[in-house]
Amino acid sequence: MRTSLKHSSRDLSISGFRKFDPVLRRLAKHVIVAIVAFAGLAAFPSAHAADNGPKLAPIQVSPERRQLIGLTFATVEEKELTDRIETTGLVEPDQQLEGYVQTRFAGWIRQVFVDQTYQYVKTGQPLFTIYSPDLVSAESEYLLALKATQQMADSPIEGVATGAKSLVDAALTRLRLFGVSPREISRLERERTVRDT
Repeated sequence: MRTSLKHSSRDLSISGFRKFDPVLRRLAKHVIVAIVAFAGLAAFPSAHAADNGPKLAPIQVSPERRQLIGLTFATVEEKELTDRIETTGLVEPDQQLEGYVQTRFAGWIRQVFVDQTYQYVKTGQPLFTIYSPDLVSAESEYLLALKATQQMADSPIEGVATGAKSLVDAALTRLRLFGVSPREISRLERERTVRDT
């Protein structure tokens, strides 16, 4: 009967603790060492402790149980834990650091610079190039309005210069609504050329 009891303990060990080996075994070791250390400290009451407090009983672990849980004895010492614990988990990015990009105009993407999930980008870093007929048209209208303003500036007809200026303002407003940066608008005024991306 004793042999079969040992055999069933061994089966329990294999099916129970060894499945989660080495994590549970290490955890059990650390818990028992902590309990033994606490029991050892409790054996020496401090000068401030009351004598009428509950006494701690010593822990008794049978040799079979020690073998089952993989308990070993060591001198308690303070040191860094260097055991490696492997576990599964779910990594989620910080939602406050995430950003979503939407274009304000219709078009299609020609070239992608950021093409991986969770790839870090810096402020101002280009993500992609996009072609938009609407944006090209708005930039062309702005350049035509600038040209008309220069040509009509000295017009003797009343209101022509003002009308040309209002065309420039309307085209500029349209570009700003499309999200065109002030730097790109300055480039348009300086170079007088439309980029298609």
